[in-house]
Amino acid sequence: MFVMQLTDQLPQSNPNSLEKPPTHRRLIDEAITTLLDKNNLTCHFQPIINLKQGKLFAYEALCRTIGNNPFDNIEELFLQAGICDKIFPLDMRCRQNAMALAAQQELNAKNALLFINICPTSLLHPDHSAGATGLLAHKYEIPIHNIVLEITEHEAVSNYNLFRQAIDHYRKKGFRIAIDDFGAGYGGLKMLSVLEPDFVKIDRHFFKESAKCSINYNLIDSIATVCHRIGIDVIAEGIETEKDLRICREIGIDLAQGYLLARPAAELITYDCLDIPLQGPPQQSGTDLFDEVICVGDIAAYVDPLIATDRILEALNRFNDNPDLLCLPVVNKGQGNSGIGNRPRPSDACAGKTQ
Repeated sequence: MFVMQLTDQLPQSNPNSLEKPPTHRRLIDEAITTLLDKNNLTCHFQPIINLKQGKLFAYEALCRTIGNNPFDNIEELFLQAGICDKIFPLDMRCRQNAMALAAQQELNAKNALLFINICPTSLLHPDHSAGATGLLAHKYEIPIHNIVLEITEHEAVSNYNLFRQAIDHYRKKGFRIAIDDFGAGYGGLKMLSVLEPDFVKIDRHFFKESAKCSINYNLIDSIATVCHRIGIDVIAEGIETEKDLRICREIGIDLAQGYLLARPAAELITYDCLDIPLQGPPQQSGTDLFDEVICVGDIAAYVDPLIATDRILEALNRFNDNPDLLCLPVVNKGQGNSGIGNRPRPSDACAGKTQ
C-alpha cells in the first residue's frame, strides 16, 4: 500500500532500518534461481505428425516446471526471466533437459526429429558459446542433423546481422532451423528472408475462424504456397478440431501438431498410440463411372453467371457467400459467354479485382 505525504516536510530516514523488505522483482529472481539451481524443470514432448505418410515425424520439447512456484505458466516464467536477465541460463537448461530426457527414452530408435525451442536473445547473449548445443548433442548421442532449433518469432531481434551469423553457424554444424509461431510476432517475412529456415510453423491463431471465405484461410494458403515454392516444409500448429485438420489436407500441409492429434506428455508417444482422424472418402457423382459413358453435364453444376456490366463488388460478394465457388461465368447480354472470373487471391481481393 502506498501512502502519499501531503505535507511539505520531507520524510525522515530511519537509521535503524538498514534492510529493506524484498521487492517483487527480487522474489521472482530468487524463484528463477531456485528453479535453475535445483533443476525443478522438465520437458514434455508433443508429437508432430506427417499426415500424408501416416507416421510420426518429430517431437517438440516443451518446458515444464516441477513443484510449486510463483509462475502461472511457462510463458510467464520466460517473461519474468527476461526482466531478470535470466533468459540465457534458463534457455540453456531447457536445451539440456530436452536432449537428456529424449535420449533416456531412446529417441534415436524412433526415427524422429527433436524440435527444441530457442530464444533469439540467447543467441546474442555475451555468455553464449556457439559450440555448447553441439556438445550437449554429442553428450546425449543425438545426431545433430536430427535436431531442429525452433526460433520463436515473439521476440524482437535488434541486430539481424549478428542473429543471421549465429544461425548460419548452427546450420553449418548440421542443425536444422525452424521459425515458430510464424505470423504472430515481430519478424514476419523479414525473419523468413533472413533465416531461410527448413521449417515454418504457422501460428495457431490462423486456424481460428478459418472458414474458406475468411482472410485466415487465405493467409494459411498463401503462407503454405510461398514456403513450398522455396523448399520450406510447413507445420500447422494448434490443430484442435477436425475442421482444422481438413483445412491442412485441402491446402496441402502435410505436417501438423495439436491437441486433436496428441497432447504433450512426459513420454515419447508412438504413432500406434495415436487416434488420427482418417481422411474422408472423395466425393463421387451420382453417375456410375464404370458402367456408363460420362458427359460433362453429368459432373457439372449450374452457376448463375455474371453480366459483363456487373460491378466487381458483386463478384466478390458471390465468392464470399459461397466458399466452395471457384469461378463465375461472365456473359454479355445477347452475345453469349465472354469469359470466366476466378476466385480472387488474397492480394487481388485487397486490390478489389478478379482474375
